[in-house]
Amino acid sequence: MKLWNKLLHLGIDEVLPYAQSREVKTINSINGFSAITLIILVVINLIGKKYFPAIVELMAIFLGTGLVYFFHYKRKYFSAKITLFAYTTSLCIIIAFFAIVNHHKVNTELILFAIALSAIMYFKGKTKQVVFWGSATAYYVIIFTKHLYWQVNSNYNFVFECVNAFVTFWAIYLVANRFKQYFLEYEQIILEKNTELSDLNQQKDKLFSIIAHDLRSPLSSLNQILSMLSEGNLTKKEFEMLIEKISKNSGYTSELLDNLLHWAGSQIKGFKVNRVEFNIEKVIEEKIALALPLYNVKNINVVNAVNHNTMVFADINMINIVLRNLLSNAIKFSRSNTTITVNAYKENEFVYVEVIDEGIGISKEEQKLLFNNISYTKPGTANEKGTGIGLPLCKEFVEKNGGAISVKSQLGKGSTFTFTLPAA
Repeated sequence: MKLWNKLLHLGIDEVLPYAQSREVKTINSINGFSAITLIILVVINLIGKKYFPAIVELMAIFLGTGLVYFFHYKRKYFSAKITLFAYTTSLCIIIAFFAIVNHHKVNTELILFAIALSAIMYFKGKTKQVVFWGSATAYYVIIFTKHLYWQVNSNYNFVFECVNAFVTFWAIYLVANRFKQYFLEYEQIILEKNTELSDLNQQKDKLFSIIAHDLRSPLSSLNQILSMLSEGNLTKKEFEMLIEKISKNSGYTSELLDNLLHWAGSQIKGFKVNRVEFNIEKVIEEKIALALPLYNVKNINVVNAVNHNTMVFADINMINIVLRNLLSNAIKFSRSNTTITVNAYKENEFVYVEVIDEGIGISKEEQKLLFNNISYTKPGTANEKGTGIGLPLCKEFVEKNGGAISVKSQLGKGSTFTFTLPAA
């Protein structure tokens, strides 16, 4: 059993995709059964003193089944498949001709139906056509030779058998092809679902990592400071020096928790987008006002250049989160005494919202990571921390509202984040 198990898994390793591993295992199995059958036939033919078929079967064992296993061992999977079909087809033809010449009734040509069916399952393109119709041709050669040598059937019966075989081969070809297509489509759906689940798992792991590290650190620092204060180990002056640090940490922690909660909510099945008509100018004005303490620290000027009464049709809560994150990022990566401009204008069926800063800019390589990688983050110009979740969350919320988000940036000259929303 151990030997059989080794033969079944020959050529399979962890790198090989699941579908191909299954195919290799099936071919190893067919090849193994062929080898066992051939060994039995060799013994029977030797006992019956039929040396020619015994020699042919021995050659098939070494040059056929042996080669298939050898090619799998060398990871030459296509060569193994071709060898399997070549030696089984050749063996059927040789045994059939030997039987016909010696007036033995051996219907080896029927195996060619199974070979033709397998050709559709294991090959594609021109190779599939060649192997399939090669098997069909071999079948016709055998039955024609039988008719020529034996003359048992009338010409009418022979023609009927040819037509019947032709219809059978076409039926096998059409049905098996359709089944294979259906199977591949179903397999593709499963692979996509598995990929989706794998991505979600990775996101979950990253989020746990963020929570474990980025939430624990500021809370731990805060606890230590409070503990030292309550024990009288901190002077008033030392405590005042730490206030700014505590404020920054609590602001970062609050932002991270907020984004985490919104992201988790968006992943829940049945999560709804409640779209309404609203004036984007007023929402932007509110977000700018709320961010006042942040841009006052760096003496940043924020300009609201939105056209009056610019109406959009979207989920107002989601857009609030998008604007808050984009403004927060613009402030974070801006230098002191610079300007951030928020603009919105209607073009065709969409409203374009722009958040423009004069900050440090983003490289082309970093731009590729911004909206798709929740673990990517970098410190701001005043060493502010980033959550990593903000921009992927913005992308998800904008797309849920029928829009798109993009960035244009030049290192040292600033960035422009643009998202679109359906116009009301």
